[in-house]
Formats: sequence, C-alpha cells, structure tokens
Amino acid sequence: GREYHFVSDETFQRMIERGELLEFATVFGNRYGTLSAQVNHAMRQSRDIIFDIDWQGGDQLRQSAHSKDIVSIFVLPPSIEELRHRLARRGKDLPEKVEARMAQSRTEISHWLDYDYVLINRDFDEVLAQIKSIVEAERLKRTRQPILRRFVDSLNHEFETGQLK
Repeated sequence: GREYHFVSDETFQRMIERGELLEFATVFGNRYGTLSAQVNHAMRQSRDIIFDIDWQGGDQLRQSAHSKDIVSIFVLPPSIEELRHRLARRGKDLPEKVEARMAQSRTEISHWLDYDYVLINRDFDEVLAQIKSIVEAERLKRTRQPILRRFVDSLNHEFETGQLK
C-alpha cells in the first residue's frame, strides 16, 4: 500500500479505459501504472515526484499534459556483466527471470537518447548525489520559479520610485 496498490486486471483495465492512469505498462508480465489524481495532488502542493519506471512509462509522461514539468534521467549500468550480477544479487528473481530481464535490457538501454540526463551507476552514493544535483538545478530554472516575475517587478518598482541610495 505504500509503493504499490494492487488491483485486479479487470480494475486495472477499467482505470486505463477511464483515463485514470498517467502512465502504465506491462513489464515482465506485471502491469504497472501511476494514478493521475495522485500526481496532480502532489503537483498542486509543489512537491517533486520521482518515478522509477521503464522507458514505456517515460514516453507516456513526456507526452502527457505534464510534459513541461518532466525531467527525465536514464540510469545505465557500468557494464552488462555488472547488471547481471546486480539482478542476481537482489535475490528477488529466479535465474530464468534474471535471464529474461537481461534479454530485455538491450531494448531498455536503446532508449537512453530519449532522456534529458544519462547517468552511469558505478557507485550508488555517487549516482544518488548526481540525481539530487539534477533535481536542485532543475528547481532553479527560471521557468520553475513563478515568484521571479513579482520579484523583478518589485526591483523595477524601486527604480521607478527612486528608492535608490
């Protein structure tokens, strides 16, 4: 209930048909999606939202009504062998599932050009710091600071009223 809300396939399909999902995909036989209402609520509160989704969901987000707010980051493994090692080390999947993920990884990696930023995950702490830096820099973009217009207007007002010393 925290990261995932499980629903039946029928409910999931109805959510797609009613346009309730901002993005959705079937990945390795599992269906995933993000509720538009939850994203809209968080955005009204000016909160950053981080999605951990595959390229299909990323494409949908970049084509959504929120496209101007999307900052996309693609994280590459340092090598294919290290990717295999990390998948196996997680212990979540049987060996055949790891191999299925490996077979799909080439397709996944081929979408790196669609992203704003591309990071190589050689070290978790390093890539996490890079992601935090990207988020901070993106927050500082002029277009993401709506108060700047009023602030610059107040500076100009100081010029006009002769409040210079």
